[in-house]
Amino acid sequence: MNSYWWSQRNDKNVLFVKYEDMQRSLSDVVEKVASFLGWPITDKNLPELLKHWRVGDWKNHFTVAESEAFDELYREKMAGTGLKFDYEL
Repeated sequence: MNSYWWSQRNDKNVLFVKYEDMQRSLSDVVEKVASFLGWPITDKNLPELLKHWRVGDWKNHFTVAESEAFDELYREKMAGTGLKFDYEL
């Protein structure tokens, strides 16, 4: 991960969104992004936006070896950032 962008995470023009947060509560994330962009979302158009979400499942796509390789790369790249991801909900 480019630590420069993580160091800018509190800037008013930078927004970090995690996949896991979208899995947990997509509507909250959509509203957060829309607010960040200054785009109004109504109760009427939110369900339409949510219909376009396509969710994959890493467990169905990664082999055990690929998962272990990813975990090692993740630890290496994210060391010292303080950024944590939830891989399961």
